[in-house]
Amino acid sequence: MLTNQYRGKTVGELCSLLNIKRNKQFSKSDAERIMVRMFDGRSIHVSQVDVFSRFGIKAKTIVLTKSGKHTEDMKLDSVTDSDWSALKVSCADFEDSAFYDCFKDTQFLCMVFEEPSHDAPFDDNVFLGFKWYSFSDDFIDSEVRHVWKRMNSLIADDKLAFVPQLKKDGTVRYNRNGFTRGAPNLPKAKDGIVFLRGAGENSDSKNKPLVINGVQMYHQNIWIKGAFIAGELKKEEYL
Repeated sequence: MLTNQYRGKTVGELCSLLNIKRNKQFSKSDAERIMVRMFDGRSIHVSQVDVFSRFGIKAKTIVLTKSGKHTEDMKLDSVTDSDWSALKVSCADFEDSAFYDCFKDTQFLCMVFEEPSHDAPFDDNVFLGFKWYSFSDDFIDSEVRHVWKRMNSLIADDKLAFVPQLKKDGTVRYNRNGFTRGAPNLPKAKDGIVFLRGAGENSDSKNKPLVINGVQMYHQNIWIKGAFIAGELKKEEYL
């Protein structure tokens, strides 16, 4: 078993043991290389590993604190063009959406690490093992459906809007490039366990390729709060 074979080794030790060539700047991509080498050895990305692609398995790296708490949220898929189109229709069918499939039809293989301290480099994180995870029907029917319905209401009822980010004094915040800081009023992390977050690095409109109801935005990714995932993984046994 891979967990028994490699448990307790750091990212740095695993890279050396598995003969993984690395960049000078260590990053989370090292964990992907480790997983690929453990399961395949030939592919470049986890998604290309044969057993994962054939059975619809998504691989995720989870880093926990020593007390078992989360260190970051988990990104899933991007909202598809077909879903954006469907959301423009009142009472869009949740069960027929790629958004639904992202949660319903996917098994997650989680590669779990523990950080030795808050400021420790990723290289020092210790491998704890692998865990399977899938979202329950109850979670999908409540938390995930709620987000879909909120998105549908905003888009079908033409209530989607860009919301500027404000300073404490109520004035608008601007980025260094002079563009207004802000985001569309889609479900955020403060609103629930499932939320959306744009994938982009600056607010210049030319770098926001998605236009929904006249609102320019980055492509939107589906995220899950790390605290929820950490809590769920505590219930699962290591493989």
